[in-house]
Amino acid sequence: MKLKNTIMITAATFALTACSGLGLNGEDQIERPYKDIDGSVKFISFTKMETAYGSNDKKSVQGRAIKSNGDILGYIYYIFDANGQAMNTLFLKNQASLNPHNIEDMQKLAKAKIFNFYEFGKGRLAHAQYIAKNSLCSDFKSQNGIQLNIATNYYLDFTNYYTSFISAKISKNSQPTGLSYRPDFTVSDPKILAQIQAQEQSNGQKLAESNLFEKISVLTNIVCR
Repeated sequence: MKLKNTIMITAATFALTACSGLGLNGEDQIERPYKDIDGSVKFISFTKMETAYGSNDKKSVQGRAIKSNGDILGYIYYIFDANGQAMNTLFLKNQASLNPHNIEDMQKLAKAKIFNFYEFGKGRLAHAQYIAKNSLCSDFKSQNGIQLNIATNYYLDFTNYYTSFISAKISKNSQPTGLSYRPDFTVSDPKILAQIQAQEQSNGQKLAESNLFEKISVLTNIVCR
């Protein structure tokens, strides 16, 4: 069985993406702040594995995401959007990194109760947590459904950003229920803050809904096929 390692990227965008970084550019040890699902501010940096191992295999480990205390958060793998563009991601079961291109790894993840997914690049950093009562894919495919919580940070630069907090109950064959969306702003310049708040007022809810369905497609197209 061949895994379809793509996720749905919708047309909805947010203008606060002038910082097109957050990718893997060699030994990048610059720490970026981000707001996590619980609202706490955390810091992350990245290293690119091919500097050490010389691998160009797009299905192998691409790099490491490193926490502020120096511990490794996880190992980065590419997945691809609908246009074939590579996206930097972490697939974490407990604290173990799993390979989205490895069938056995995805079978393990399918049986988990909690799955943490990180995605960074293209001016944003997102953490999505999927919580099941029994097991991830069986609940997703049944009426039980699973809880999905997301924090997505959209960057103007590495110290000014807008965070979208989203939560909903999701299942494969039903529309999401209990959708909750809350914006949060970390912007120091009052004029820029006013501009970003105006953008959020006109587009924030739509962006949140698009982001939700994008993260649902991680299950539909990769983990729970």
